[in-house]
Amino acid sequence: MAPTHSPTTLKVSFILGTRLQTSDGEILSEERRLIRTNEQQTVQSYTSQRNQDNQRPESEGRTPTFQRVVEVGRVVMVNYGPDAGKLAVIVDIIDHNRALIEGPTTDIARSAHAFRRLTLTPLVVKIPRGAGQAVIKAAIEKQGLAAS
Repeated sequence: MAPTHSPTTLKVSFILGTRLQTSDGEILSEERRLIRTNEQQTVQSYTSQRNQDNQRPESEGRTPTFQRVVEVGRVVMVNYGPDAGKLAVIVDIIDHNRALIEGPTTDIARSAHAFRRLTLTPLVVKIPRGAGQAVIKAAIEKQGLAAS
């Protein structure tokens, strides 16, 4: 039984008339040589196409993958607990898992919440880190985010 070769590793040492001898001494007929040659061309065209596909295109007109980052002033919706469904604002980031939030217009007291229990919204209120309730309420009203 003839050894099988991957199309990418086939190396031809020389051609004997209508026969072809590979680097490991296998002699191929004209028909098998054409099949091997076609396999090589297919693999080469596939790999060159794949390399072209992997090149990063220009970033014009593309939007970033993540558009909602955790930041001070980000409006969030609480998903769990007695305040579920209410909106609040991130006042401070405690660590990678929790944030200090407050919702002066929705009666949410300042408290720590896990990010897994919050949903980030596309809205951001411009407030300083650790801002008080009056500052948050004024910023919400100034940007027109307060519900009437």
